[in-house]
Amino acid sequence: MWKRSLGLALGLILVSASSAVAFWFIRDMYDQISIKPQEEARPMPKDSVPVGGYAVPRGYNYLTLETVLTPPALTPEMAAKGKVLYGKFCEPCHGTKGLGDGPVALKGMRPWWPLGSPQTQARSDGYIFAHIWEGGPLMAPYKYALSVTEAWELVAYVRELGRSQ
Repeated sequence: MWKRSLGLALGLILVSASSAVAFWFIRDMYDQISIKPQEEARPMPKDSVPVGGYAVPRGYNYLTLETVLTPPALTPEMAAKGKVLYGKFCEPCHGTKGLGDGPVALKGMRPWWPLGSPQTQARSDGYIFAHIWEGGPLMAPYKYALSVTEAWELVAYVRELGRSQ
């Protein structure tokens, strides 16, 4: 008789507790099998290449990324597409002609280095790509906003700026 009473009491405790707190084996709407906000997605498979793009190694900073990149042939068509991207992403800081006199610089920020300068143009295409992709001391990384192909188009336009100056 006492075993039956104990079983009934435990049963009532479990039923009342389940309505107040979920058990570890019950998944609610937040605690589900999914990628949470601010959580890293699954890693790319080893040696995979994105469709329509170029492989970009992960885990490099912009100083070492240039040594492992093989840049594509930069064409005038890429530079034309890069000019549109430049107006959207780069012009606020670097200015219309890449002289480092954009609206952000005119508002009191430090003026940026001219993109057509001999120092910038002496850099390799991989270095310029890596600087766009990973960012720099005063520049945010654009790997989250641009595709790999678009970043190479910007490199082609930076080269075009150097020829025009």
